[in-house]
Amino acid sequence: MIDTHMTRPAARLCAAFAALLALPCLSTPARGDAPLFKEDVPDVGVAAAVPWRWDPPGAEADQWRRAFETSPPKPRLAGPDGSTLVFVVRGHKPHVRKLNARGVVAWDRALGGIEGNAVFVLEGDTLYAALFHGGAPGCRVVALRATSGARLWETDLHAVGPTGHSAYASRVQMRLAPEGLVIYGNEFKGRYIEILRAADGRRIGYRFLPW
Repeated sequence: MIDTHMTRPAARLCAAFAALLALPCLSTPARGDAPLFKEDVPDVGVAAAVPWRWDPPGAEADQWRRAFETSPPKPRLAGPDGSTLVFVVRGHKPHVRKLNARGVVAWDRALGGIEGNAVFVLEGDTLYAALFHGGAPGCRVVALRATSGARLWETDLHAVGPTGHSAYASRVQMRLAPEGLVIYGNEFKGRYIEILRAADGRRIGYRFLPW
């Protein structure tokens, strides 16, 4: 109870302090915790039938150690007509660049954001790039036309959901499967499988896997 004999500024200060104490505290998550804000977790959908997969395979503890003991390599992928598709970071901004058969830049597409890591999947004339920080949660996927660099769609993943942290690590792998474009996330908070429809990036499956 606030003392009625207090001055008005003092009473307002006490009320503000009491409200601050009532706020939930965000702390470094423990590995194996369930994702926060469960009501926002997407439907399982087609992810129910998709098993966890991480290359190279092995025990979960070994997967975690191998995934984070080195920095992820910058992707470089053979493209159409003898070209090469590469991921570069310019001024802390992610780009995808296409080099022709002579090594000359055919196009350079800025992707926005500040992610410093990516993995590629190429299917026909569509390049899928999963972008992630490596030291922070989350991932987004961008689809580009490989011949021109035109952006087809972009989707922010749910990943492990919002989480407070003071130190973090994340890695991503991606592959095309009969179910769709499957993204496997390996994070400090836990693992996830998220599936997008390859044609338009719509999420059609999600599953959280605690450590």
